[in-house]
Amino acid sequence: LHTGKAETPAESEIITFDVMGQRGDFASLLTIHDSSSHWMIDCGSNTTYRYELLPLLRHRGINHLDGLFLSHGDQGHMGAAPLVLTQLHPPLLFEPRAENRAAAYPDTVALADSLGIQRHSLSEGNRLTLSDSVKCEVLAPFLNSEERFADDRALVLKLTSGDWSILISSDAGFETEKRLLESDALLDSDIW
Repeated sequence: LHTGKAETPAESEIITFDVMGQRGDFASLLTIHDSSSHWMIDCGSNTTYRYELLPLLRHRGINHLDGLFLSHGDQGHMGAAPLVLTQLHPPLLFEPRAENRAAAYPDTVALADSLGIQRHSLSEGNRLTLSDSVKCEVLAPFLNSEERFADDRALVLKLTSGDWSILISSDAGFETEKRLLESDALLDSDIW
């Protein structure tokens, strides 16, 4: 995120992979320069991770993550989680405080537990500090929600870095979007 001044280096940057078509995969890499930290929001399927995300990580010399966010139970968003946990060793795993029925989820949980990775369940109102300059507010899932569809149990995150804000709505479904619009959540963002 650039401050707008050409001579000022970026405080952080986010690279997003949104693979449409047959896979519908999604993954984002957030690099925070002031803390030299790397966070991943979803990791795509095994195919997207191996052939698109992993080459970028290698090119940038990234062999460790500070944390992994899994937005919801969708193979195209979290299918590669076991590979990411094994290869990039994030000490923290964040997931929605909602049921996850993805095929990769039981293996992901078992692997995270066996590797001693701290798992955190998130819901609306949670706030995280990713670095001195980057904060994260969880806007969804809602505490009192028992939605049928995985998309309505997805994490919706608002990242702020200085004066910039990014709204990451993942695959938020109709019910989640409706509740967000009806809530007091501050949805205004520079990037969606």
